[in-house]
Amino acid sequence: MFKKTTTIQINAQYIAPRYTVQGVYQRNPGIDIGFNRLLLDKKLSLGIRLTDIFDQKGFYFEINNENVRQETRYKWTTRRLYFTISYKFGNIGVDKDKVEQLKNEQGGDD
Repeated sequence: MFKKTTTIQINAQYIAPRYTVQGVYQRNPGIDIGFNRLLLDKKLSLGIRLTDIFDQKGFYFEINNENVRQETRYKWTTRRLYFTISYKFGNIGVDKDKVEQLKNEQGGDD
């Protein structure tokens, strides 16, 4: 259906809790998703990416000692939407014959 012109990528992050003498530090994970589509004989690329799709990246820190109890929660504003457009001009492919010719002129594969 898509003729190898559409890609989908999903990224997930996880950081295990860190235990310290004072307490525990926990990061909230995030999930990003992106789509890319090639058009016009694979010369035009259109992309869209959404970061932190569940809007939950941040951290939590808890201090629990004899005399002190403290909880800290912080939420980053990481949900963002990106659009990308790129176009390939000309032909920048590697000519295998030229590579072989240069190898021969320089003395082969040393």
